[in-house]
Amino acid sequence: MNHASFDVPAGAVAHAVLPRVVGALGAQADLPLDRIHDCVLTVDAMLACVDGDRVIAHAGVATDGIEILIGPLSSAHADGAVSPMALGAPGAVVVALSDRAWIDHRGASPAVGTFLSARRR
Repeated sequence: MNHASFDVPAGAVAHAVLPRVVGALGAQADLPLDRIHDCVLTVDAMLACVDGDRVIAHAGVATDGIEILIGPLSSAHADGAVSPMALGAPGAVVVALSDRAWIDHRGASPAVGTFLSARRR
């Protein structure tokens, strides 16, 4: 398994399943333990930005790291999901721990994307 896609209920199920799956993918990508932990923290922060009763998530091993996409986001949450300005807000965590963070507008609703490499920048 080098990628995973999920459509799960928001809340407890998403918070229980997605960090574990991303941690397993991080291990498959040969990320060091501290970066796997960063992946888990990033997913928790990304889940805090989700709007709705379902979470759609895609994660996969990429060259030198792991890529994660989680949504849907409301228009109001989209900008904050990758904003480093709000100290303590989910976006600040995503930006601080990721090598790259972006808002993906390809789907029906925006989603937050992130890439974490083996080395923290």
